[in-house]
Amino acid sequence: MIYFANQCTYFPGYKNIASPDSGRLAAADVSAALGRPDGVSLSLGDSGYVIIPLNTPLYNEAGFDFAVFENSFSDQFLELAFVEVSSDGSHFLRFPSYSFTPVNIQQGPFDNNMQASLLHNLAGKYRGLYGTPFDLDDLPDSAWLNKDSIIAIRITDVIGSIDSLYASRDAEGKVINDPFPTPFTSGGFDLDGIGFIHARFTSSSSQEKKLIPFFFPSFCSAGQAIHFTEGVGAADVISIYDIHGHLIKNILSDEKWTPDLADGAYILRCNTRKGVLTGKLLVGTY
Repeated sequence: MIYFANQCTYFPGYKNIASPDSGRLAAADVSAALGRPDGVSLSLGDSGYVIIPLNTPLYNEAGFDFAVFENSFSDQFLELAFVEVSSDGSHFLRFPSYSFTPVNIQQGPFDNNMQASLLHNLAGKYRGLYGTPFDLDDLPDSAWLNKDSIIAIRITDVIGSIDSLYASRDAEGKVINDPFPTPFTSGGFDLDGIGFIHARFTSSSSQEKKLIPFFFPSFCSAGQAIHFTEGVGAADVISIYDIHGHLIKNILSDEKWTPDLADGAYILRCNTRKGVLTGKLLVGTY
């Protein structure tokens, strides 16, 4: 069974990074990037990104482990993104990506002539609802990445300009050419969902309900307030654990809480009248 992302934190990019006065995309409803892909998506803008924390780890198994969905309307109009994963919430490792699309002519915002066969490990290489699959075996070994315990995914828009001042590059340093500029409110990579193939999700619907986050945002920087929701009472105790299960502290819930935690991943657990609620919090600056 495939499960889909149910939470993310959004960092919108520029409408046109070559004209920064155009500003960044406005804040948007992130629910468009969550759940089963349906053609309704979250636009990242030039260099924008999202971080998707996982309540239960993604692990490495034979074949593809997860897929990222974009909402392209055709097989040739392809807006691309880099994909990175983390097993500690602080360090992200990027899938080695390769682009062999010619760079002698800029792909324009209305061109429709790209080829998926010239792209590898770049989200968005397939049309809407098909998804681009990723295999954790493609990642190089790293001392700070456990491929059997992925707790966060980051999706970052590829700036498709062939101008070296703004260009994104693949793992070999080659410029990546995709539609540019796209100075619209729907510009850049359009995330329609992430499907997890090898994830340790329980099959019990009652258990799955307990994993619904009861606070937002699920990713924050130092000093940013966390707000509690989902039935948490004013007198409930929130327990904060590190990723190894060690209790860090207990706090009393309030309307909001400002974490005084080091960068990294944490589990928040709350005993409520409705049962135990559990969610994952990522703290860091990226």
